[in-house]
This record gives sequence, C-alpha cells and structure tokens, in this order.
Amino acid sequence: MSEPEAPAVSFPLKERAMDEAPVGITITDATQPDNPLIYVNEAFERVTGYPREEVLGRNCRLLQGPETREEPVRTLREAVDAGESVTVELRNYRRDGEEFWNEVTIAPIEGEDGEPVNFVGFQNDVTRRKAAEMALEDERERLDVVFRRVERLLDAVTTAIIAPTSRSDLERAVCEGLVDAGPYEAAWIGTVDAAGELLSASSTTGDHPGLPEGGVRVDTDHPAAVACREGTIQGLHGLSDGNGGAGDDGQQIAVPLRHGDSEYGVITLVAPAGLRVDEREATVLTALGRAIAAALSAVETRRILVADDVVDVELSVRDDDLFFVRISEQVDCRLTYEGAVADADVPSLYFTATGASVEAILEAAADCQDVVAVSTVIEDGEQHLLEFELGRDPLVGRLAAFGAETRSIVAEEGEASVEFTLPAGADLRSLVERVREEYPDTELRSTAHRERPPETKQEFFTRVETALTDRQLAALQTAFVGGFFDRPRRATGDELAASMDLTRSTFHQHLRVAQRKLLAEFFER
Repeated sequence: MSEPEAPAVSFPLKERAMDEAPVGITITDATQPDNPLIYVNEAFERVTGYPREEVLGRNCRLLQGPETREEPVRTLREAVDAGESVTVELRNYRRDGEEFWNEVTIAPIEGEDGEPVNFVGFQNDVTRRKAAEMALEDERERLDVVFRRVERLLDAVTTAIIAPTSRSDLERAVCEGLVDAGPYEAAWIGTVDAAGELLSASSTTGDHPGLPEGGVRVDTDHPAAVACREGTIQGLHGLSDGNGGAGDDGQQIAVPLRHGDSEYGVITLVAPAGLRVDEREATVLTALGRAIAAALSAVETRRILVADDVVDVELSVRDDDLFFVRISEQVDCRLTYEGAVADADVPSLYFTATGASVEAILEAAADCQDVVAVSTVIEDGEQHLLEFELGRDPLVGRLAAFGAETRSIVAEEGEASVEFTLPAGADLRSLVERVREEYPDTELRSTAHRERPPETKQEFFTRVETALTDRQLAALQTAFVGGFFDRPRRATGDELAASMDLTRSTFHQHLRVAQRKLLAEFFER
C-alpha cells in the first residue's frame, strides 16, 4: 500500500506565513546587478523602521553605518559570491539612526543551472542578548584590570612593610610603593596631633598629593577626616566641595590605619580622574590599611626594645571599667601583674592575687564585662596566680600599640598603679589622652627620663651564666647537648643524671631552676 501524499500548501498561504513571521524575512534577486531586495515582510519593517517601498530595489547594505565592522560584512559578501549559506551578527542602523544588533542568516535559492537566482534572508534583532554579552565581557576585562591592580598593591605593601626599621621609613616605603605600583598618582599618611584636632602629613609621595596647606581638620568632611573619625574607607566616589576632595588633583581615597583598638592615622591615595574603584578593590584597600597599621604597631613595639633613651611613666587609674581595679575594690585584695600571653587576637593577662579567696575573685570577675574566663594557674595559701581571658584588647595591649612596655601593674583598694616605659621621642601626651578617653579617672603621676645602655650579646651571655650556679649551668648544657629537649628524646633524665653522677631528683631540680632563670631573663626584661 503506497504512502498517502502530503497535501500541497498553496502559494497564498506561504506568502501569508512569510508576511506574518515574527522574524524579518527578505528575498533578493541574485540575477540583477547589486543583488537588490524584491521582498521584505512586516517584521523587517518593524525591526528596521523602513517601509517596504523605500527598500525594494536596494541592497541590504543600506542598514550598515559608521560602527558596522568590516569583518562580518566581508564574510557575508564572500558567502553571497560563493552561493553559500552563512550567519553573521552585524551592528546595523534603523531608519531613524538608532543602532541595533542584527543576526542575519542568508541561504541561496538555486535555478535549474545550479546557480543562485535568489537569496532568502532571516533577520533577528538580538540587541538585548548582545548587550548582555558585551556587559559580561566588559565586566570580565574590568575584573582582570582590578585583579592586576590589586596584585600590584599587595606586592607593594608587602615589600614595604618587611624591611624598614623605623616608622618614618615604613611610612615612606608604603607611600612610594603604592604610587610606583599605580594607578595612584600620589599618597600621603596623616596622623592626628596631640589635641585631636588636625591631621598633618607625616609622609608624602607624588607630584600632587592633594593635601590642603596646614593639614586637614578632623571635624571637616574631607575624606581623610571622615575616615579618621568613622574608621571606614572614604572617598570612593570623590568630593568636589573645595575642601581637598576630588578636583584637578584627582579623586582622594582615604583608608584608616587601625590595628585592634589602636589608631595610626590615615593613608590617602590620589587616583586619576575617572578611575573606577569598586567594592572589591575597596575591601583590599581596607585590608591593606590594617596590614600597614599592624606593621606600624610592630615598629613601635620594636622601638622600645632597642631604645637607649627612655621615659619611665606611672599612671594612677581608679576607673572600675578596668577589671583589676573593680576586683581589687570589691573583694579587698591586691592584684599584681605578672605578664601577658598572646596566643590569640586578644591576650590573656596573668595576675597574682593576695588577700582574698579564689572563689571571691571568680565571683567578682563574673561582673566584669571584659573578662571572658578566669582560671587558676597556681593556688598557694593566700597567694594565687590567675589567668584572665579577655574579650577585648586590654590596657596592656593599647599601651603596646604606642610602643610602651608595661613594667608593673598593682591594683589595690580600687586604684591601680600602672608603670610602663616609652622611647624618649614617643608622644606621651597622645598616649595619656587616649587612655583617658577609655578610662576617664586616670592621672599621670610621674615621668622620669633615663638612659638604657645597649647590651652586647656577650654581656647577655655573661649575665645569664652569672645568674646560674655551676651545677645548674651544667645540667642545662648536658640536657641540651644530650637531646633531652628533642622529640623524641635522645636521652632520658635518668641517663643524663647518671652521666653527671647525680640522683634523678637532684638533676631535675637543677634543670628546672636553670630553665626558670633563663626564662626570667627572656620574659622579665
């Protein structure tokens, strides 16, 4: 049984389908010069804005304009010359001059001799899709630019904070590194004066740093002033208020320099006009600000360790926001500072307590907001060594941020005597004011300048050896050389004691005392 024949489609139905198709359809006459249009449908008229009477008899190139790329046009022309099908995307122009992206597909209709007599074209407006693709490509290129810029900034700051041994060297190296890395044209670091009113430049790099003459008042809306007050990056969108914001010298981006609760001023970067700094780069700049501040903190701490001329300072603090002041008053005890251990972002402080039970101290500590936990290290009669784990940077940490070395804290009857040492050139006034901002009931009791002569390596060795007895030094050396401190141990305590003709208990007693003296030289200087 033969297959039934498909019903024929009448020409009027085909013509109607073409006329009402949702995509532009064109037919050209390939037998005439310049391959003119002989048919366009309604969708073509809607897309291009041209009525059919204006385009019939003309070549489709009338849709091309100044931004039409030659490459896809050439591809289209070569396909026509070869009598082949092709699809290209063209930047075309409507009758009113508006640009649109046109996805053009052409296919030849061959005559009896196999040569094209007509070309059917399908034209689809893909402007929205093309715009999305171009936006994605632009975003990818912009991210590549930002990534390369951020990489240079990270390299510049990392290099700058490794080598310098002084604050001025570090600040200068940071500013120069950021400007050399680009695209920033200038940079300056500003610090607040002792009165807390003016930001003045401590380091400047670049031809146009945009720093107002005389500095920046902290109470203005200059990006550096706002960054200093609020502790957040400022100036990403520029200013034009005549107060040192964006202008002929470019856009100023101010990044606060903060490490923990300590502030080291602001670094301001002058960017060229039109530079786009997005939130990703702003996040990196904020992190760089923290890294610079941490490096400044380390420099200040190192300065006190090597300073020859120092100032001994004593403060009296009665503010019960300090946990050791409050506890000493509530339970009528004496708390003596023994040191700090920084095994986390916030160090734990160790105090020896006398005159009260551990239970009473623990109960009082529970009412102190800053105290997270208290543990007993040593309990010996009326004297206890306690570890206080804190929830925020304590007074000791804030003093260290200014380059101060805390030597003593004694809290008794609701008053603490805090003694610390500063390099002679440090800004004592700013330090005291900062402490008073946090603990208003603070009084500067005394200051005393003194010289601290440098100690040679040999002098240190001599002093340590003098502190040890012959037996203690021998036990320490024997344990070290014999591998007692290795893991796994290369020799046991019994073996080392026998080599020294000592009992096991006597050897360990000498060793523990020697270790204690050696550690005291390291931690109690």
